[in-house]
Amino acid sequence: MKLSASTTIPRSRADVFAFISDVNKMARWMTGVTSARLLSGEMGGDARFVYEYRPSWRSDRIEMVVVSFDPPNSFCTRSSRGPFQFEGCFFLEEAGEGTVVTNTIEAGPDSLSTKLATLLLGPFLRRSMQKRLLRELTALEHAVVE
Repeated sequence: MKLSASTTIPRSRADVFAFISDVNKMARWMTGVTSARLLSGEMGGDARFVYEYRPSWRSDRIEMVVVSFDPPNSFCTRSSRGPFQFEGCFFLEEAGEGTVVTNTIEAGPDSLSTKLATLLLGPFLRRSMQKRLLRELTALEHAVVE
């Protein structure tokens, strides 16, 4: 399943990219993230980081690897360890005095149970994930503008 959402943030691409790629700030705008930290020395291509994800009743530790680091244009990551596999990208484009941020996520079933859930709940999951992307972009905008 691949989804994307966009918003315009009234800040420069450099400012927005710096905020998005700073894992220490993830908990301020990503739904369910309670903490995050860099595992490798510095942020860049092939960097690794981990975050605690608590969407509701239980907490999971999700490890990520940076698969594309192109300041101030794009920042893409892929899960390397956690309860589900996914890849996410942020693409940034100039828009007057602001930045259009597009958040794209691609997640697929990684087991028989998630395959069945996707088949049975596909439309609901798609709508739910789309709303989440939009909520996170709104939270990102508020956090960057603060």
